Amino acid sequence: MTEADPAPYPRAVRWVLALAVGLVVLGQRDAAAGGRRFAWLWDTDTLPERTVDLEWWASEETDTYAKLTIATVVGITDTLELAVPLEITWRPRSDSTDFSSYGLELRWRLASADPAKAGPVVPFVRLAVRREIQLDAASLEGEAAVTVDLTPDLRVVADAGITGITRIDEVYSTGGVGLSYALTEELHLGFEVYAWATVSSNGPSETWLSVGPNLSFSHGRFWITAALPIGLNSSAPDFLPRVIWGTAL
Repeated sequence: MTEADPAPYPRAVRWVLALAVGLVVLGQRDAAAGGRRFAWLWDTDTLPERTVDLEWWASEETDTYAKLTIATVVGITDTLELAVPLEITWRPRSDSTDFSSYGLELRWRLASADPAKAGPVVPFVRLAVRREIQLDAASLEGEAAVTVDLTPDLRVVADAGITGITRIDEVYSTGGVGLSYALTEELHLGFEVYAWATVSSNGPSETWLSVGPNLSFSHGRFWITAALPIGLNSSAPDFLPRVIWGTAL
């Protein structure tokens, strides 16, 4: 990639954005999409049985990478989802773009899909396995989250996860807490605190903490969630923006 031809990543982003808009326009109006109130933390809502969402994740760790993840998500039951994510990564330091990973995820809500039966406290677990193409390795991810609906309009979440990659002597752990308040039935505003730690056989090598606002909107078959955490310590990225949007197929 040269200075005269800098565009593979921007062109790809424009293409997938256009495709996403087309799916929103062409889809059935009466279909119901899933939704998320948080971007870096996991929510506990899942798709209804035999429904399908197409999710798009645009994430960035400033000066390090930008990722575009496309995932087809299927409701196996009202409380269990299967996701198939494909990921493209752009690294500004090397000015390179590659198809970086693909895999499978299971997302399990450990409570009834009916809020009246589930109660205010809902646990959630996620298991994922991915093929890391550039590393010629595999990764295994585990995550647990719990949401508490303090009122019909106010939700808090706590989240913790761990990732291991074969051929790498490191384990990555993540965690955080968040809050989301319903301004209207469709619009939610809140914040997220997100932490990262890298642990090797020689002990911790990197830890950082970030915090920032989030905003989510859902309408019919479409939903979108965005967050902008800001680094709180010297090793943290200055900004950690993420936008996730989805539409029912």
